[in-house]
Amino acid sequence: MANAKPEQCERKLEEDLTGGSPCASKPCPGEWPDASVTACLSCDNLLERTVRSDLRTPPSDPKSMAAKPVQVKKGVKEQRVPLFDRLPPVVLAWLIPGAGHYYLKLRVHAAVLLVTIVGMFLTGILMQGRMFEPSNTDLFTTVMTYGGYVADLCTGLLYFLTVGLGYHQETLPGAVHDYGTKFIVCAGLLNILAMVDAYEIASGRKAAA
Repeated sequence: MANAKPEQCERKLEEDLTGGSPCASKPCPGEWPDASVTACLSCDNLLERTVRSDLRTPPSDPKSMAAKPVQVKKGVKEQRVPLFDRLPPVVLAWLIPGAGHYYLKLRVHAAVLLVTIVGMFLTGILMQGRMFEPSNTDLFTTVMTYGGYVADLCTGLLYFLTVGLGYHQETLPGAVHDYGTKFIVCAGLLNILAMVDAYEIASGRKAAA
């Protein structure tokens, strides 16, 4: 390519600039990319060119392109929701299943919780499940009765209305009554989860889905 024509060198240079082949030209002395004259390495012909706008930025350092860690300013405290704004949904969720989520404008969640917890509680009542009452006879009985009592109490108004209307069921033999008792307890445990979820949403720890 010693006798290459300037047109061929210009074509070769255009390929080099567009990434078509390895660079076969050398810029004239000067600070890149201000040089406007390029000499072909094969024939030493000086080629007039205009530096393209997308080539005016020198190659970036790969190290500088690496993701820089985000610096967290020390001494900046996380904004916390006032306690007065966090308690109402929790209290409502305890009294009426789903009311806490309804207070937080989560209508679908509130409806699902209301139907599920109330339906589970009423199913236990229809199966003649018993309400737990605290007893201090022995360690196992104490743990079981107090745990069941707390779970029943967590159903909120459902518990108070049922007890206030005079519902009292003694322990009966049979799997149906035993499952009824478990349904009532599970309704209270599920309502505890609803209360925790309402608290986390109200405090901003969890995004409302």
